[in-house]
Amino acid sequence: MRRCLIILFVCVHINYAQAQQECAAIINGYFSTKAKPFPRSYIERNDSIQIEYFLEKRNVYTVHWINPCVYTLKLKECHSGGVDCNGEIGKAMKTVTITKVTRRGYYYTVSMGDNPFRFDGFMRKERKPHEPPQQSTQGK
Repeated sequence: MRRCLIILFVCVHINYAQAQQECAAIINGYFSTKAKPFPRSYIERNDSIQIEYFLEKRNVYTVHWINPCVYTLKLKECHSGGVDCNGEIGKAMKTVTITKVTRRGYYYTVSMGDNPFRFDGFMRKERKPHEPPQQSTQGK
């Protein structure tokens, strides 16, 4: 019985260490996501800064890594208008938990502060940064 417990502990520890290592591989990079009910977003993350582009708008977040698989986002700059901008700058808004890492990207769950609403999604790895659409200069 004691041997079984030791083997179980070692297996759990190895799996946990492997998951932490896989999560650490996506701390930096370019990603895209389409999580219902939200529009497609493009993410550029460099350790402690995340820029999110969606609907021709841009928000900047500071990223605080709790561990390699969990991080919080705090709104730093808001250019999208709407709910995210209403007094939320400087507050921890979202907690992202990475649930599985694959070659193509990672699965995640997002919770928003004390709100019980949570949503799941898939963040796809991109090879290059998203280029925001150029604003039209016609008619000026």
